[in-house]
Amino acid sequence: MRNFIRPFLAGLAGLALIAAGFAYNPVASAQTPYPPPDAKGVSDLISAVSTDVGLYVKYVGAAQTGTATVAVAAGGDISFAVNGAADTTIGCPTANGSIDVSDACGDTFAEVVTVINKTANWRAVYGAVIGTDTTINTLITRSAATASGPNGVALLKDTAVALNVTADLTPNFYSGGRSMQFFLAPGGANLNAKLNANPYSGQRTWVPYATETITSSGTIGLFSIIGDTVVHANQGTTAYSLTETIRTIVSQTGAATTANKTYDFSHFPLIANPGERILIRQASGTDLTVPAVGGFGVLVKEVN
Repeated sequence: MRNFIRPFLAGLAGLALIAAGFAYNPVASAQTPYPPPDAKGVSDLISAVSTDVGLYVKYVGAAQTGTATVAVAAGGDISFAVNGAADTTIGCPTANGSIDVSDACGDTFAEVVTVINKTANWRAVYGAVIGTDTTINTLITRSAATASGPNGVALLKDTAVALNVTADLTPNFYSGGRSMQFFLAPGGANLNAKLNANPYSGQRTWVPYATETITSSGTIGLFSIIGDTVVHANQGTTAYSLTETIRTIVSQTGAATTANKTYDFSHFPLIANPGERILIRQASGTDLTVPAVGGFGVLVKEVN
């Protein structure tokens, strides 16, 4: 933790110095302190396998006398139930209340999110994944969990299958962990909630620091910092579309097993494109254990 705190403080100092000379607006920059009052801190540190989130899912349909639940079976198939019965408004390849992730209709995260967001009853967004990541066997088995609350349900990735650990620099923490609320349109935390088309729109993430350490008995894979722009349109209808632009910002072989590698951008931070979220990923070609993968920064509104 000490190794993480020291660069964190140095990074904040670097951000402050840079911001003083980075004029989004020549007048406002001389008068506005950094970080601005409405800036959001973004940080994540994955320190155990199978703790990074694959998907967030939430029930948004009509009020029910019972519960609306999501479950993940062995192999990664996702099932949806309302009042104890399969929700036959959703599914792939057929609408039977279950998404078969081994089928071509749902074997990537982009396809699964598309299936879910076309329905009236359910919404889903990515966690620490990109749309091209495979869903086959990737999600951890989970018993039925109530998905109608404001935080939705977080479905975790199985590191042994995904063969990557990914930190998600998203300001969506609450007292119980990660939450879906950040991705919802204002005023829509409960039933009838709608997704914000892109909650990062008009904002940039500034990243001064990233770090990775893993243990692997095989080939160490790539360390990458990924910019991912995701836009949801026409949710709740068959015309729903997911537009995604994936951009690799940094890519190089990670440190040797058990060795730490840090990426210090405090002299001039890595700055995301407007509307882009940032993921920090370390992959392995075989096994991957004992991770410490993460980073920090701030999410700042653009000033015209």
